[in-house]
Amino acid sequence: MPLISVLMSVYKEPAPILIQAIDSVLDQTFQDIEFIIVLDNPEGEQQKSVLESKQHEDGRIRLIINEENLGLAASLNKAANAAQGLYFCRMDADDISLPRRLSEQLEYLREQDMDLVGGFMNVINDNGDFLYRVDSMPTTSAQIAHALAHNNCIPHPTWFGKRDVLLQKYRDIPFSEDYDFLLRAQLAGKKLGNCPHVLVNYRMSSESVSRTHLYRQFLYQKLLARSYVKGMAVDIASAKSWTEQEWSLKKANRYSKANALFNRGYQLLSNGKTINGLITLAQIPFTSLPYCTKIFRMLRAKNA
Repeated sequence: MPLISVLMSVYKEPAPILIQAIDSVLDQTFQDIEFIIVLDNPEGEQQKSVLESKQHEDGRIRLIINEENLGLAASLNKAANAAQGLYFCRMDADDISLPRRLSEQLEYLREQDMDLVGGFMNVINDNGDFLYRVDSMPTTSAQIAHALAHNNCIPHPTWFGKRDVLLQKYRDIPFSEDYDFLLRAQLAGKKLGNCPHVLVNYRMSSESVSRTHLYRQFLYQKLLARSYVKGMAVDIASAKSWTEQEWSLKKANRYSKANALFNRGYQLLSNGKTINGLITLAQIPFTSLPYCTKIFRMLRAKNA
């Protein structure tokens, strides 16, 4: 039985980026793994060719090809059903795991007696260039329990945990399946944390900065947090109905623009360009007030 099951869902990632992501898992210093990859794009011949070639090269890869597009949550649930490891690790098809990611997270999880941990990240662009570092998240289980009331503070691409946590499965909460998963795990009494090391190069594409579904994600997370504070998981049907009533294209576009400003301003500050960074960030309140709420929630989670 492999000790760690690495779960990845593939959609339309370009071949060079996909290969880089796969190799970063296969080249880990910790080698006792099974790598379950679900292709959620049955017509993606380029992706299928890469995956079949990699599977031929390394027998630790187990390939599942969906007959139709199911989405990330359903694909990860299929991978979870197939997993045999004592532990699981999440991996996105366009990110890069640093060589000691698995060994460091396994050691930290055991030492701290936790059930699921994330970790710090380097944020990179489409070309792999460094943008900024995310390393100011809460780490202890007590901090996480408090911070989750305000924001998702365990990055989904860095998850590593025990098999029994994975078996609770993802639910169909659009764009917020990971936050919902964490809240339900916390409500079930699981100990969650963050390994205080940079483990992943997280790729933030130009498309992800401007996508209009970010505002829907904000609305869903608002409801999820509200239910968590009351000690219960959100009702899916009610959440979907409320979110569609609150959503509008105008608000979504302004929210996406504010998100682009935030990422640009944060990058400028991280690169020492303080004045330009502050000027960029100062535009956010005039662009989207809901995004200011998001920033406030992020700060409260950070300082938990």
